[in-house]
This record gives sequence, structure tokens and C-alpha cells, in this order.
Amino acid sequence: MVFTWTLLSCPRVAASGEALYSKATKAELSRDYDLAFRLYVQAAEAFLHTSRSTSDPRQQASLKADANKALVRAEKIRNFTETKSASSSSASGTHNLQAAPSLTPVGIDHFSSQEQFYVVKKGSDINCRKFPLWSEALSSKSPPQFMDPEGQPELSSTQQELAPVWRRPPATGERHILFPWEVHQQVVTDCSFCASVAVCLQHNQRFDTQRCDLRLFFNGDWRRVRLISTTNRLICLTCFSHDRTEVPRQVIWPSLLEKAYMKLMGGYDFPGSALTSWIPEQIEINRLFERENTWERVYDGFRDGTCLVTLGTGQRANIRWHNNRFLSAHNYAVIDVREKDGNRIVTVLDSWVQPDEDPQHSIAAASLPLAMPWDDVLATFDGIYLNWDPQVWPNSLDHHGMWRNHSQGTVSTRHLHLQFSRASNASADTVEVWVLLSRHAINTRETAEFIAISLQIEDPRMLGTLTQSSVRIQGDFTNSLHRLAKIRIPSSMSTGLISMLCSYDGCHAENGFSIRALAPSDITLEWVREPVRPPFEAKVDGRFTAKTAGGNPTYPTFMTNPQYYLRVLPTRERAAQGARSSVLSFDVQTQRETPINIAVVWSRGGERVTELSQKEILATSGPYSYGTASLKRDSVPANFAVILSTFEPNQTGLYSLCVQSAHPVELQPIAQEGAGMYSTTIEGEWTASTAGGSPSSKRYWSNPIYEVDVSVKQMIRLQLERPSSATAINVTMFRAEDIEANSASEHVATSGGYDNALAGVCIPETAVMTGRYWIVPSTYNPGVQTRFRMLAYTSAPVSEIKAL
Repeated sequence: MVFTWTLLSCPRVAASGEALYSKATKAELSRDYDLAFRLYVQAAEAFLHTSRSTSDPRQQASLKADANKALVRAEKIRNFTETKSASSSSASGTHNLQAAPSLTPVGIDHFSSQEQFYVVKKGSDINCRKFPLWSEALSSKSPPQFMDPEGQPELSSTQQELAPVWRRPPATGERHILFPWEVHQQVVTDCSFCASVAVCLQHNQRFDTQRCDLRLFFNGDWRRVRLISTTNRLICLTCFSHDRTEVPRQVIWPSLLEKAYMKLMGGYDFPGSALTSWIPEQIEINRLFERENTWERVYDGFRDGTCLVTLGTGQRANIRWHNNRFLSAHNYAVIDVREKDGNRIVTVLDSWVQPDEDPQHSIAAASLPLAMPWDDVLATFDGIYLNWDPQVWPNSLDHHGMWRNHSQGTVSTRHLHLQFSRASNASADTVEVWVLLSRHAINTRETAEFIAISLQIEDPRMLGTLTQSSVRIQGDFTNSLHRLAKIRIPSSMSTGLISMLCSYDGCHAENGFSIRALAPSDITLEWVREPVRPPFEAKVDGRFTAKTAGGNPTYPTFMTNPQYYLRVLPTRERAAQGARSSVLSFDVQTQRETPINIAVVWSRGGERVTELSQKEILATSGPYSYGTASLKRDSVPANFAVILSTFEPNQTGLYSLCVQSAHPVELQPIAQEGAGMYSTTIEGEWTASTAGGSPSSKRYWSNPIYEVDVSVKQMIRLQLERPSSATAINVTMFRAEDIEANSASEHVATSGGYDNALAGVCIPETAVMTGRYWIVPSTYNPGVQTRFRMLAYTSAPVSEIKAL
């Protein structure tokens, strides 16, 4: 049998390194150092990209030397401009407040052909073996009998117990037609692979194009796997005829296909994965399962040849259907889906051959198709695994990227944007865009690598809101190589942006990924190229502790979350031209188990935010997302408070916050309320006799009263937490002497009007003189019986705060 491979052309450099270097030289001679610096860097990138695309060692060395020459010129320009800038500043005798470099930073163009090729090229290193791109040229020197320099794939422990011997296959004829039930799984735990082979065989018979294409699509591109074909008594995937009238013949090519794939995956004892390069979708059969909708999708897709189906069992023991036993955590092929006389039937196939059975008897008994009713399928299996033909979606986009982790213990992220446009003659229905995130495998044995993707349609009207709809979690992590996300485009939107946050948590400081976006015919897609990295950046690392992890805004402890004072300063040139808006970028990373959110509010001189109102919010990162949160917003230079929050209180752990801007930025932590002060906690209760209400109730002075004796002039702050019942509360402080003398009861300080804010109410830090003071907590309505908690902070020690 002849295997036909699909070839992909290697990416080409848009402009040659020589041309860019020549332009850079001309710019340097004309003293346009900013342009020259950028062109020299781009020339170096072009030389390096070309060196990766050739297999000639001498040419590689020459290109790397050219790249080094361009980088040396760029470094000299940078040193010259920095020296000139420093001398100019010293001569002027003024302090240069503008922290911007003299040269425009040259950021990484993640969408350039060089960067795309670098990512897929780096994906050739898998399990300490090299799997080159299929488009790479083969060596012209080939021995008569190929010997694999990398050796054979590792055998499983069960195979090794049978004393295997590697041998080349004899010349033998093969039957042209191979049926799914002739594929048998032996002592290898590769049920998912066998199921994939079975469904591919059945699909090929129903939609035969008289071609046999073997395509190993892995880590974002087609890759070449070299192997030596072997056989004797096969202890791997085998194929025998069930027709007893026919002379038994082995079909060898499935065994060779399995061997190639096992080599790619690190050996025959591999954890399992999908064989095809179609779009994988996993559907869990649980309480949220949509029975009717799923059947229609599976039936239509199988009938049209656009969907391959396998089924998976869970960890349950003794899984049976009638007299048939199913293995736990096992994968089964589906070779037919049909409706007949109102009955929904799914034909399930198992290719596993028990190793302790008689080979002739086991092969005859195995691979018997089981026609199961749809309802019984749902009761027996735990998951449905679909693989969709990408051609179902007329419009698609691909992108290859790299996660780079700079903070140990936190999640790596990449934030991308997808522009969508609806055709003018499109239907008025809501449509769906699919996005598949695929992690590039470096070590397929590693199980502690996790990825997540969250999609969100950017709505400028919602950037400054923190509503109940945003207090939710999205983007959970999986240790699978693939993660599929879907988003609905409302019929009312003709164009817009899809914000895409891709996250990685694993052991590698640099790991590649691929993204495929898929849309129906009436939706066009386009990547939004990222702008050059802003020149100004501020970073801070912190930790959520039991005291500072206050949870989301529905908790009264929300304001105890970490807060930072952000100053966005105008540069000298832009200050002279007037304030201009620029993009402010916020990114925070934490552990993958922690849902996190960013809220940016207007700040009053660096004071801690004690109450959050919608009109004060500049922007939020939207729903809480696991491990990372991100937002971008246009803003003029101003002062802000940045609030980081976990979804639940007491979710502790490290985090890293990064702010980027075209303007200089300063980022400083805002101290917790009462930091550096003496604190006293008061537990009290409004009872039937002490729930006096507000002054308008005429029973105000029957409320609980607490006395504090101030011996030295100091600052005092009071916070009354909202009780369990949502009622408006207030706390006010009076001079005791004034009340006792029946003089005017003008208060010394108050929390303001009665409020039922989740965080409660507070008297901000207030200077008080020596003397006795009364503190009165109250509800607006009299007769509200409930317990309360009050916190008193003082800058100096005070005597006991006692109840009168």
C-alpha cells in the first residue's frame, strides 16, 4: 500500500536579511538612529529565520554570522544614543522625568512568518527525539536497507514479558479491503488508538476516495516519523480475517501505523490520545447533558461523513450491558449510527483481545459489533468523543504562539484578539465560533501540564461594570493536549472583537501552542495584530493571605483584597501637547486553581478604596478566570487604584501583577485599613431594648453606646461591618462631656448617611484630642434585632473600649 502525504510549504521571509541590512545602513548614515536600530534588529531576525530553514551547515554558519553582525550594529546604536541622552541631560542641569528610551522598543511580532515558523520548528523536539517537519528535505544519501538511527520505540512492560523480537516483514500479499472488526487490540493499553483506527476504516469504506493518506499532524504541523517495519507474532495491533473460507492473512500496515504513532508518543505504553487531525470535542454525559441536541449532531455528522465518534467508559467497576462486559476507563469505536422505525441505534465495537485467552478463540470472539439503543449508550458510557472535519467550517484561521513564563509558580498567558464581521446578507440567527487550543507536547509522559482558554466578546459598555453577571468563573484547566471553546455571536452584532486568553501551567519555561478559529460561511475572521510592546512597565509580586483574600464583591470582605496605587504620568513631550489617551494593559497571574479578577477604579490620592460604586470603576477583567486575568483600556494619564480579588475568601497563594503603558507608570501597594495602628474588635448586638434606630426615631440614645478614653492626641478609625441582615447602618462618634451636659449633640465624626453596603460603613481616620468619647452604632429602622461587629483602629494605645 502506498502512503500519500500532504506537504506544506515552508514559510518564507517577507524581505531578505540583506535588503533589511542595507536599509539599516542607509538610515544610520542619515542619522535616523531609531529607524536604523529597528531595521538592524529585523535583519538579524530574518538571517536567523533563514538559517533555521536550511539544512546546509556552511550556509547556517554564514547566516548566523550575518545575524550577529546586524545585532552588533544595533547594540552600538543603542549605546551611542544612551550616552548622548545622558550627556544632554547633564548639560541642561534638569532632572529628566521622562523615563522613555531614546529608541523605540522593537517588540516581537508574534504573527510574523519568522515567529510562526520558529514555534512549529521548535515543536519537532518530542520525547528527546527529533521529528522534522514533513516539508523539510530528506537526505540525498539513503542506504538500500533503512536503519533508524534513533532505534525502535520503547515496548510496554506487558510486551517485554513476552520476550519480543524485532524483525522485518516478509514479502506478502494483502487483501485490499480491511473491515473495522478485523482490528484487534492486544497487550497494549492503546484502546483510544485502536478505536480511532476502526472508525477511520469504517469511514473510508463509506466515503472511499481511492486514496490512502497517512498524516501525522502534531504540534501544529505535519511531521515525519521514521520507522523500521517489523513483524513476527505481532504483540501489538493486529488484523486477521473473520471469513473462515478465506486463507488467513495478516494485514501489516495498521501495525506499522501504530508503531510510527507509538514512537511519536514515546513508546507502546502511552497514556492515550486522538489519532486524527480533525477538531476534537469531548462531551461528558452528566446532568447538564443535552440528549436530543447531541443525538441530532452525532447522527447528522456521522451520516454526512463529517464526524467520527468514539465512546469512553469511566472509572466504574463491573460495567455491563446485557451479557457484555465493558472495561473501565476504556475507549470504544462507533461504526454505525442510524434511526430505524423510531429507534435510535449506535453500533459499538471493541478491539481489545484479552492477553490470557487462547489467541484463535480470542480473535474470533473479539471485535463483535454491538447494536445498542441510544438510551443504553448514555447509561453505559461516561463520555462521547467527537472528531469533526475542519471543512465543515468554511472560514478558519490558524496561529502558532509561545508561552514564556517569567514568574515561577504562576500561570503563563497569551492574550489574543479575533475580529469578526457578519456578511450583510447573513441570516438573523445567532451563530457560533469555535476555537481549538492545542498545547505542543515536549514530553508526552508529563501529566502535570495544564492549559485553559476563555473567550469573551468585548463590549465597551461593560468595561466599567462589576455586576452579578461578572461574578462567575470561566476557563477551567485541563491536562489534555487540546481544549475546545465556543462562543455565540448575537444576531444584533455585525462586527466585533473576541478576546481570547490562553493559559499554561507547567514545568517548561517556554512551551509552544497552536490555535485554530473556525466560523460559518457568513462570518469572516481576522487576527488583530498585537501592537509593539509598550515602553513603560511596572511589576509587583504579592501573596493572597488569610487576611487579604477577601473574595468577590458579593462578600463584605471584598475591600480587604490587595490594592495598588497606580500613577500614569505624562511624558515631557506629551505634557506639552496636552493629555492623550493610550492603552493601559493589566495582567495578573496566580496558581491555576485560583479564580482571579482585576478591577481598576479612579483613585483619590492613593487612599484605600473602602466602598466600590459603579461610577468609580474604570474597567474590570470580566468574569473570574482560573490562574490569570487580563484587561486593556484606553486612558489619559491619571491616578487609579487596582484591586485584585479571588473568587472566594481565604483562597491563598502567590500572584504577579504587570502594568504596561505608553506613559511612565508607578505602582505602589496601598496599606490595609488600620495598618500600623492598634486595633480593637467589638462584638455587640441590637436587642429589643437597644435597637433604637436613627435619630428620627426618637429612640436613638437607646442604641448600644461604647466609651473610649483618649489620653493623648491621636488618629482614630472606626468600621462597622454590615450585619447578616441587609439593613442600612451608621456609626457616629460624640464627645461624652457634650452629651452629659445636655449641650448641642454635634458629632465629632460620622460614617455619613445610613448605608447597606456589603463592606459596611466606616469613619475614616480622624484626629481627636484628649477626652472621653462615645461611639454609637445604629440601624436606620428601629427594632432591627441582630448582632454586629465593629473594628476600632487607633494610632496610640487607649484604655478599654467599654459598653455603657
